[in-house]
Amino acid sequence: MGTNMKDLKEWLKTSATEIRIRKTMHKQYQREGYEQYEWVYESCGGGFKQNKQKNARKYFDNFSALYSTKREYRHRHIAYSELRGKTRAQIEASYPYEGQSVYLKPDENRIQEIKDEVIKACARGVSAVGF
Repeated sequence: MGTNMKDLKEWLKTSATEIRIRKTMHKQYQREGYEQYEWVYESCGGGFKQNKQKNARKYFDNFSALYSTKREYRHRHIAYSELRGKTRAQIEASYPYEGQSVYLKPDENRIQEIKDEVIKACARGVSAVGF
């Protein structure tokens, strides 16, 4: 079952809210020092173990979810905007690709998958307008 334009737009709205909340949580965790690690020598085993601060797991779980949501949001936003007729230059004017790392560039295969999924949904008779 594919995603139509209306579903895609709704996903973008809810994800934008989630990203804002997670960014706020991330900043709060940084202020409280949750991201700090400490390596201690374990005398019994003769090796090193990782001694995390009390709530460090919250920080890393939130950071991981924030990163993956932001990345997926970017791909879906590009696909949605291109399906509505915008050019890549209009969509990502603030992202200069020249000299950028490969990891910072959007995944063109993922964008095409999203577009194909929406087009298939539209071909089955689902409204393409989404308003």
